[in-house]
Amino acid sequence: MAMYYYATRWFSERSLAPPPRRHRSRQQPHGQPPPLPQQSAASTPPPSSPRQQQQPPPPLAKQQTKQAKKSEAAASSSSSRGSESPQPPTCENQQQQQQAPIYEQANGPLEPLLAKMVPKDDYFPDRAFLFAFLLSARLFVQPHELLRRLSRLCEPKNGCSAGHWVRLLAEWTAAFPYDFRDERVMAEVREMTQRCVAQEPQRRVQVSLLLEKLLERLTAAEQYEQFVHKSASSKVDSLKDLHLAELTAASGSPARMAAALAVLELERLSFVGPEEFVQAFAREANLHSSLREAKRTSTNLENYADWFDRLAALVATHVLKHSQASDRTKEIEFWTSVAKESVRIGNLNSAMAVVAAFDAISHDKLTDTWSQAQIEELADLRRLSTDDEFYKATLAAAAAKAKKERLAVVVPCFSVLLKELFALNRSCCDRLPNGQVNFDTFTELAEKMSELMVWTRAKCPFEKDQGLALLLQTSPVLSPKGLEEASSVLERDGGK
Repeated sequence: MAMYYYATRWFSERSLAPPPRRHRSRQQPHGQPPPLPQQSAASTPPPSSPRQQQQPPPPLAKQQTKQAKKSEAAASSSSSRGSESPQPPTCENQQQQQQAPIYEQANGPLEPLLAKMVPKDDYFPDRAFLFAFLLSARLFVQPHELLRRLSRLCEPKNGCSAGHWVRLLAEWTAAFPYDFRDERVMAEVREMTQRCVAQEPQRRVQVSLLLEKLLERLTAAEQYEQFVHKSASSKVDSLKDLHLAELTAASGSPARMAAALAVLELERLSFVGPEEFVQAFAREANLHSSLREAKRTSTNLENYADWFDRLAALVATHVLKHSQASDRTKEIEFWTSVAKESVRIGNLNSAMAVVAAFDAISHDKLTDTWSQAQIEELADLRRLSTDDEFYKATLAAAAAKAKKERLAVVVPCFSVLLKELFALNRSCCDRLPNGQVNFDTFTELAEKMSELMVWTRAKCPFEKDQGLALLLQTSPVLSPKGLEEASSVLERDGGK
């Protein structure tokens, strides 16, 4: 699947420039995500849906770390004592620099950055750094090879105990569980966990819980993927071949339909691994990356892109199934209300799918239908696809609202998100002129992905309507050829 095509096809006329590079101050403190909850069989009951079994990757919280504060104080003290000319670093300053957060020593060769992944008795890598490194380092080294290198460095002689390794592995499995679908990765995991238990037998329960939690995540993902594959509905080329349930009547109201769509959006997006974006873009751009030879461990990114297509086709199909123009107009007005309600609760992706559906219905060939529709109500919806600033403001408002109100979600427009992430991912692949890894761009991509994970892993405030959800995901739809044919014949044959 051409991922960049998905990022541009609905917005081909937009001039969405890549996000501006943010230059970090070396003394600016950076936050770290909250710690993982304690893993125990009693505290993690089986969730009611596969989506709830997915654990969120570590977000990048905006809180200062103690190390950053110490670094700032040291820098301030040094500047106040120093003369007008720069002073050479002292041993004390060098020690403080070594203990500073990773972001203050961002760019460099890959190996020193890898060494900072290794925990020791008095040091454990910042979780934000772990997430950023594990997300982007795969551009240069495959996960199984990265794990092998870490296992060689994480030895008792280097100050790395079995407890340190188990904790590091817990961070990795929570953020990137799909990496562990690769048998080469699991071979490294088995070797390391056996070594940990041999060194410290008391870690056996910890290791067992870690692997049990990983199995739960992967099982939930597998069940979801099987459902998506089995529920994929057929596309037909003619209205005569359609046998549709009445979605409008089944939902009862635009608000109920919008709530059902929000549940499905969050459910489907929550199964997209953050590493899938990196993998897809590396392949799409044909980059000289380790990912070109890496095994595919998930296709949920493609599944989510297909969901946008399906929803747009479903809406268009339900408009065109009516033989009378007045009924088609009512259907358009219903879905317009659904889109507006979706925007109100923060689901921009479904709203834009509705707009895409209306674009697929010919205005020239269905003049009677569109002449009766309240076109002015679509103005704000269309601005989401034509006005970058309006879209950004709408998304920011949705994020702010979700923090304050219970019945609100944040689902960004998928195609816009892809374009933003594509630009950041391309920058991650480019090394600095001296050949070093540009960790600043790693961090930018990780922050963007962490923000997305916070939004999509949040508990959905709406109850899932199983019947309506099944209809939305399994009802047959018209193919592009069928949509074009239906638009051409409906009013030509006197369906007014």
